[in-house]
Amino acid sequence: MTQELQPVVSPARSGPRRWWLLLGGGVIVIALVAALGFRFWPRQQLPEPPLPDLTGVDPEVAAFVRKTREEVLHKPSSSHAWGRLGMVYLANGFDALADEPLEIAQRLDPHDARWPYLRGTPLLHINPDAGIALLKRAVELCGDKPLVPRLRLAEALLENGQLDEAETNLDTALHREPGNRRAQIGLARLALLRQDWKTALSRLEPLLDDPSTRKQARIMRAQVWIHLGQPDRARQDQQQAAALPPDKDWPDPYVDHVLSLARGLRPRLGSVDILADRDPPESLRAVQQLVADYPDSVEVWVRLAEVRRRSGDERGAEQALERAVQIDPQASEAWFRLGGLRLTTRPRDAADCFRRAIQIKPDLALAHYNLGLCLEKLGDRAGAADEFRATLRCRPDYNQAQVALQRLSAKTSEKKSPARK
Repeated sequence: MTQELQPVVSPARSGPRRWWLLLGGGVIVIALVAALGFRFWPRQQLPEPPLPDLTGVDPEVAAFVRKTREEVLHKPSSSHAWGRLGMVYLANGFDALADEPLEIAQRLDPHDARWPYLRGTPLLHINPDAGIALLKRAVELCGDKPLVPRLRLAEALLENGQLDEAETNLDTALHREPGNRRAQIGLARLALLRQDWKTALSRLEPLLDDPSTRKQARIMRAQVWIHLGQPDRARQDQQQAAALPPDKDWPDPYVDHVLSLARGLRPRLGSVDILADRDPPESLRAVQQLVADYPDSVEVWVRLAEVRRRSGDERGAEQALERAVQIDPQASEAWFRLGGLRLTTRPRDAADCFRRAIQIKPDLALAHYNLGLCLEKLGDRAGAADEFRATLRCRPDYNQAQVALQRLSAKTSEKKSPARK
């Protein structure tokens, strides 16, 4: 389980001991009264924490929200309780209610960088100036440990045309952490915005093979080639970018903390997806807990299969998918994925799975294509050709099906050609 981050507490300042000798009894009483007044002031001034409409909400989510809100009612002067409530709202889809608890947490503990960071990031889309101001405060407080607030601030400054200030923050980030890919691609974007094409090319070159930047770097380089009048190179980069999977998300301990507070099926599935790239063992533990909490959810079993497959446990993945189709025999995605696991070693069984998927969802192009591959392996070229044609009817732009048809046609021609003497 992800441990919650503890608030950053500024070290207390200690004055000379002689200062205490000057305090008479009356002064001490006044100081105590002031301290007590400050202690109880938040309880009197702070509003009641907001409560969302929980009608129809996943019972696990509703119970967690109520429990977290009760903690605030029990400890109304606790910045941790208020901040946790705001994070729970962010994690579970109640974004509109999150800012008030986070703002109160920031008031109660103005030295914790989490609160301005978590407030500022969502604001960037609706009030960029306010969001940037909060991110600047987070950078001041965390002292680049972690570096994430400065990097996010630099990106926000780029998006809002404040290029010089963005450059200063990106250079600082690279000074703190040489080789940081997020800072490097930020500087490449900066060169692109300044139309400094030569610098942009040189900055993008080392980013083309990194899983966190390779897709975005090719998209950006294609823009450079267009401006340099080299459309063929631009087209090549665009095609390569389209074939690549999405770049990996940047690590963010604050966001990870929020995600760890997600409850209910939908957000927890999202958390599993994010963890799958960053922390595969934790992703497996998270999805196993989901199976325990939602044993009749087909989607959970399908996700367990995917996590197991990624870890190399293909038999475990197959068992999870078998359970999914037992729960719902009409689960086309589960049948399709089960066929994919069996395609290489058991093409006949795989073909049956793809047929089930197609029966449920006739326009599932990839199921037709994979069924064609199975039939080709089994020697049924005519049947395979029919499935490749069906693939193209569902998805005319699927070039692999066209290539497969050409391959079958060539084999047929070779078979019909008389043997040379």
